[in-house]
Amino acid sequence: MVAIENICVSKDTPLKELIGILNEQQAHIVLIVDGDKRLTGCFTDGDLLRAIRSGMDLDHPIDGHFNASPISISQNESPSAVLQRMQHKSINQLPVIDENGKVVGLESRKSLKPGIGIPNQVIIMAGGLGSRLRPLTDTMPKALVPVGDRPVLQVILERFIAQGFINFTFAVNHMAGMIEDHFGNGDYWNVHIDYLRETKPLGTAGALSLLKNSPEHPVLVTNCDVLTEARYKDIIEQHQRNSPSATIAVREHSYQVPYGVLQTDGNALCELVEKPLCHWNINAGIYVLSPQAFDLIPVNKFYDITELIQTLLEQKKRVETFIISKYWIDIGMPDDLERARQAI
Repeated sequence: MVAIENICVSKDTPLKELIGILNEQQAHIVLIVDGDKRLTGCFTDGDLLRAIRSGMDLDHPIDGHFNASPISISQNESPSAVLQRMQHKSINQLPVIDENGKVVGLESRKSLKPGIGIPNQVIIMAGGLGSRLRPLTDTMPKALVPVGDRPVLQVILERFIAQGFINFTFAVNHMAGMIEDHFGNGDYWNVHIDYLRETKPLGTAGALSLLKNSPEHPVLVTNCDVLTEARYKDIIEQHQRNSPSATIAVREHSYQVPYGVLQTDGNALCELVEKPLCHWNINAGIYVLSPQAFDLIPVNKFYDITELIQTLLEQKKRVETFIISKYWIDIGMPDDLERARQAI
């Protein structure tokens, strides 16, 4: 439990002091109060990321660099109403104020609602270099690149949590310490997080060989650069209904050929189609693997998940697809990252 007096500061507090509070208190939020302890703002991990990106001096007061219109709750509000507001706003914590606007506490989702308990493990691949996002990834791992006011991996994590998942494993390598410092063991979100620590790049499936125990249930695997509003639960449920060795989420991709396309038989023209629109199903970077599929993954060797899928097909194992019709974007390129930021 965080002591409320340990996370309340004035607007004249320097940035370096707030960084210390965020690290020490593990609250992911600092409350800005006036001399009478009335709430005037809040400073979160997202505000810290923006301050660092802007080149703000560590000795500079945080005045002007925090949310001066924070959402708060009354100490008289019911737990169910508070939880509903947090879920609606995708907020994990809210300051509690009395009738005079003074801070009297901090409420969190963790204290209001235990995990729902979907047993399926979620493994998120977060060890990549993020080379296509340089220079952003020169100083931070791709998993911590901000989208809106949160790191992309946190956005993905919280969308899983909102659907009831509670067991997470992050595969890490590049700048792994920064990721582990931010997410810890998951206590802040009332979930369990552990780590697969690569000592060398192992590809999108090779890291799965580092699991200590064989999974008992189908496992959902995704990349840390894929944002979607798809219901992960639906992918799991389809997989469990049909029991394939693997299910791949796919997304329809369209491309308009900028030329007239001719279909011929020898020299004879059969058909002329002007600038046709072509459609393909593309890999959406989200998979569900049955426990037996893990037996095919070589130990501690570079191995991509597409190689695993190909092996399953060669062995005549059933592989299904799940079509994502909702919002989906891969933020691996700077232009896509900016589009995702606008959407968020």
